[in-house]
Amino acid sequence: MSETLISNSSDLLIHLSTASDGDIVLLAPGNYGSIELKDLDFSEYVTIRSLDPKDPAVFDDLDITSSSHIRLDSIHVSSPSNGGQGSELLGINGSHFIEVVNSEINGLIDSEVPITGYFGIHADGESSNVRIEGNYIHDVKNGTAMFGVEDLELVSNTFEFIGEDTMKFASVTNALIENNTGPQYICAKVDAHEDFMQFQGSGSTNVVIRGNVFLPQNVHDIQGIHIKGSSDSSNFLIEQNIFYTQMANGVNAETFADGLIIRDNTFLNSGTGSNGVTTIRNAPADSIIQNNITTSWDTGWYGDGNISVQVTDSNGEWYVGNHFSNPLNAEQITVHDIVPLPGSPLEGKGAYERLIELLFDLPR
Repeated sequence: MSETLISNSSDLLIHLSTASDGDIVLLAPGNYGSIELKDLDFSEYVTIRSLDPKDPAVFDDLDITSSSHIRLDSIHVSSPSNGGQGSELLGINGSHFIEVVNSEINGLIDSEVPITGYFGIHADGESSNVRIEGNYIHDVKNGTAMFGVEDLELVSNTFEFIGEDTMKFASVTNALIENNTGPQYICAKVDAHEDFMQFQGSGSTNVVIRGNVFLPQNVHDIQGIHIKGSSDSSNFLIEQNIFYTQMANGVNAETFADGLIIRDNTFLNSGTGSNGVTTIRNAPADSIIQNNITTSWDTGWYGDGNISVQVTDSNGEWYVGNHFSNPLNAEQITVHDIVPLPGSPLEGKGAYERLIELLFDLPR
């Protein structure tokens, strides 16, 4: 194992062609342009890391193709232009044991709205053992797109200034989607179909969706988790998630086969739309749905271990404003606004555990 300092893309490619398992490649500050890491097959991780995370190595775009055991750490992929439909800033294609951690990925930062180009990170080609953790992904149409990936970890990433779906999935197997933070600011076309998470195409299986937070401030007509594709998905655990929207689909399990558990989530409505409903829809009859807080229009209720608050009748039972400090603070919503008030029957319900972690910035 060796540690080598590199200062340009040519030397980087030359060094990687002869690198050994476990090597660390340190990148000096500077611009490395567009680069493809191809046919690099290691049995232990080779780490490519910025020498100074505060002044990271910058790439225009970066692809990893037909390679294995590559870790990118503390780099910055920043496009000098706006991307076209379907283009990607960081691509993982037919590769295995790939990690992208502690990095920043963004399209051109300009005044163009809506944002209509680029996947931030796109993985496909039957890639496997992909870990995307602790990254800041912004100014792109779609934050991530994971298609045909097996053994996926998408953890603790922050998304901002997104033009459509924040996270897209199709045919993923054994996936952990945990503690990601959705955009506060959406930069979409008027007629865009926007989801925080969309599962599409071929069905996905063995998926855990836990602890994710989506508190948009400027646009609220966005769905939470939308599961709809050409074939059935199965074996999902959805728990401790916090969504704040004005659309009915907190979770929409439209094409789901079996094995769906939805528990301990908080799905609140901003009250700024015409329906005022954010709930769980189209779940199969044998699904386990427990201890969730959802939102109704004018009639709240408690049943089957779930609670639905309502947003219209301030004198009525289960009015949202009687149980949270400032739950209709749509354009400035924060975690503090939606923690259940002490003594409320909602205290300890829904995603209370995750809310307290966020409130006190506790590690999970």
